[in-house]
Amino acid sequence: MYRNGFISDPKCLGPDSTVSDVLAIKAKFGFAGVPITADGKMGSTLVGMVTNRDIDFVEDENTKLSQVSN
Repeated sequence: MYRNGFISDPKCLGPDSTVSDVLAIKAKFGFAGVPITADGKMGSTLVGMVTNRDIDFVEDENTKLSQVSN
């Protein structure tokens, strides 16, 4: 949900999630960036952010997000 410039229900992933997980969120919700938290849940420690630029040239969609440089 998007209201007044804030995403009130962000979709988070963890370091063991894959590029295909990011692509699925992008296709379903239209988000250009996905926060990566320590355990993949909202409220956990933020460890990174994956955007389209990070995954555009990754050929294997099974690549874990911990292996994608950002």
